[in-house]
Amino acid sequence: KKEEIAVLLGFYHGEDFIIEQINSIQSQNKKIKIWISDDGPSTPLINFLQEHCSKDELENVYLLKGPKAG
Repeated sequence: KKEEIAVLLGFYHGEDFIIEQINSIQSQNKKIKIWISDDGPSTPLINFLQEHCSKDELENVYLLKGPKAG
């Protein structure tokens, strides 16, 4: 039985690294939920993730949006 792990990523204009971070976390042999806290006022994180990740990669990825959301 796989352990369930929650990971919180702080995000602020990090489009260059977010895909690598998600892939690295998801490559672990665990059941993982990733929470991404987007603290930027206008960062288009949702659109970026939808354009660059498949639905399978986004299955356990959640977004907390807004100042001090995470």
